[in-house]
Amino acid sequence: MLLDRKKCACFSGYRAEKMPFPLYEGAPLYDKLVADMKKLIQRAIKAGAETFYNGGAYGFDIVAGETILDLKKEYPHIKLITVRPFIGQGEDYTPDWQDRYQKVIVGSDEVIVLSHQYYSGCYYARNRYMVDHSALLFCYFDGQPGGTKYTVNYAKRCGLRIVNLAEETLFPEF
Repeated sequence: MLLDRKKCACFSGYRAEKMPFPLYEGAPLYDKLVADMKKLIQRAIKAGAETFYNGGAYGFDIVAGETILDLKKEYPHIKLITVRPFIGQGEDYTPDWQDRYQKVIVGSDEVIVLSHQYYSGCYYARNRYMVDHSALLFCYFDGQPGGTKYTVNYAKRCGLRIVNLAEETLFPEF
């Protein structure tokens, strides 16, 4: 399926243990993150975004996928594409995260699997794939080293618009 990159966005953020607050409903900073993410995604949809790429990692990625699935009730035309770096992704998640992951997978309009098996660098390949197919990156990045930093820097080099949910000023014009 060939998509118009200008109408596509992707997500990158930390796994649950790197987030500065717990990622479950009822935790005040989690609820704020989801509310802010929802408002920003709605603004992007109103500006023309239709397709959202999700990486399926436990933590921010799954939360973003859940948010898109919730927004599909209000905006049934939007699409969620989950990009799995390898077939076994999710098998080592805790039972709660496995359940959340499976709901995102089942709710996705499309699931793309980039490799039959894990290999060193497969997560970076997944992140590059999502950036290469998007014009907008929603992220949660507070400067920590790792995959999110790599993805944010790659997105900058590729000229993507970046909306960082870790920053205080969250409501840019689209």
